[in-house]
Amino acid sequence: MNSLNSEIKHLEEERASIRKDASEIRSQKTKFMDEVNAYNKSKSEIETKLSYERRKFDEADSLIKTNTNRLTEIDKNLPNHKINLESLQIQKAFSESQLSYFKNKINTLRETEKSYDENTSTSANTSHFP
Repeated sequence: MNSLNSEIKHLEEERASIRKDASEIRSQKTKFMDEVNAYNKSKSEIETKLSYERRKFDEADSLIKTNTNRLTEIDKNLPNHKINLESLQIQKAFSESQLSYFKNKINTLRETEKSYDENTSTSANTSHFP
């Protein structure tokens, strides 16, 4: 019976030790899972920020490419626009010259007409019919 009591005591000690080990393992597991959760949360936040910054970079890069293409087109078409501008300036100067010429011609005709009217009116007033 002594040996049976000794065996029970030994098994109870072993069971207490196993329970203590299991409790310690559960504690370590909980601590490890907390660390894994913290890691996953940090990783998710970093990935979210990285995704946001990547999207901003891609948008800026696209805008730069678009503006570069626009500048290339402007540079390519600028000589034609300069030629067109010069042609329009020549046409404008010619039109202004014609306009000035015709204004002067109209003023001359008006003066001639006015002078003719004055001469006609003076002659009509000075001639007396018997």
